[in-house]
Amino acid sequence: MAFSEAEVMFGTREGRFSAGEAARYVMENSASTLGDAILEMLDDPAARERMGRIGHERLTTELCWEKSVQQLLSAYQRAIEG
Repeated sequence: MAFSEAEVMFGTREGRFSAGEAARYVMENSASTLGDAILEMLDDPAARERMGRIGHERLTTELCWEKSVQQLLSAYQRAIEG
């Protein structure tokens, strides 16, 4: 996502949360199915460009360190307060 590239990945909970609409997900745990999804993505430059743009935007706004710091500090404060 940092390089504005679309992703193809297995549909894990963490992967789906992190990438959002910037990835194509394969729900079957199969290297062959993953490979097929990669080939499909290679044949769709418009989708790759759109997903790459979405991923980069997500990384620089939703998943950026500055936002994470705020969330972590809030969580620590709640833990301290008890």
